[in-house]
Amino acid sequence: MKKILVLIFAIFIGLSFAQESVVISPQSIVVNPKATPSFTVDVWVDKDPSGNATPRYAIGENISISVKVSEQAYVYLFDIRSNGEIDQILPNNFDTQGQSNLLAAGQIKTFPHPDAPYTFKVDGPAGLDKLFVVASKDPLAVTTLASFNNDPNFASSNLGQQGFAQTLSIIVAPKPANSWVTDAVSFIVGNPPTVPTYGTVSIQSTPSGAAAYVDGQYVGNTPVRYGTTAGSHNITVKQAGYQDFSSSVNVPGGGTQAVVANLARIVQNGRLNLSSTPSGAQVFIDGSPAGNTPLAANLAAGRHTVEFRRAGYQSASSNVDVVAGRTT
Repeated sequence: MKKILVLIFAIFIGLSFAQESVVISPQSIVVNPKATPSFTVDVWVDKDPSGNATPRYAIGENISISVKVSEQAYVYLFDIRSNGEIDQILPNNFDTQGQSNLLAAGQIKTFPHPDAPYTFKVDGPAGLDKLFVVASKDPLAVTTLASFNNDPNFASSNLGQQGFAQTLSIIVAPKPANSWVTDAVSFIVGNPPTVPTYGTVSIQSTPSGAAAYVDGQYVGNTPVRYGTTAGSHNITVKQAGYQDFSSSVNVPGGGTQAVVANLARIVQNGRLNLSSTPSGAQVFIDGSPAGNTPLAANLAAGRHTVEFRRAGYQSASSNVDVVAGRTT
């Protein structure tokens, strides 16, 4: 019985750790909140190279899809359709361009490529489709996401959006946080009867690298894009040594809401006690008059220049280091 308890405890701890390394957004998009800022992957369509909008395509209209990585990586590209069908675009078995999914740093791959013997046409049903890409520094086993059983050239499945996200999270959870990253864009197919219920919030900060939260959920470090439900959301950005930034934003359905957090540095003060013999000397701190000795001054942590002046006496000055939370 003791051995069983130990094993159950170990499994519980392992699952808890994995969950902390993967976030599934309300839009059923897998996000790596601990991704390295220098390792990125981008996906976009021909009608919106910025990747920030949600363009509309008519059923039967041609579409081209592009991906780019900042570092060499294995790239897996999927079309997640509104009816839950999953189509794997990269890798595929149709031609040599699709068979190779190892991209060099800065390389852009477009489907279909200019010399491809095929075209991509948008298929129904009408609704909101998503293009999802995951880049990994090591190959990923994605056969549980899509298989070539129905088509020898392009893998597919019927996992649905949530099933796809849950399955992918199991695949990437054991991987080092700096080894994989994702991106996603949406596009509208035809004329769906309702307004898109999801949008994207794009969070940037100065300085960058701050922890970003959407409705209390940690979604990664800035700059970061996060898909969520349309409507009001609370955004919080935190960085050590800076005041927290908070804002309430309205995310448009099918659109992107930008948030720019200019973080204010927390001024940490120390106390400086000044005296002179004789007393009553004028005190100048960093060139500005501060009073007469004896004097106690609250100053920002760091180095300050203190000068003493008194009629009939030679002036004296000194550089003093003030330590936050201490009296000097």
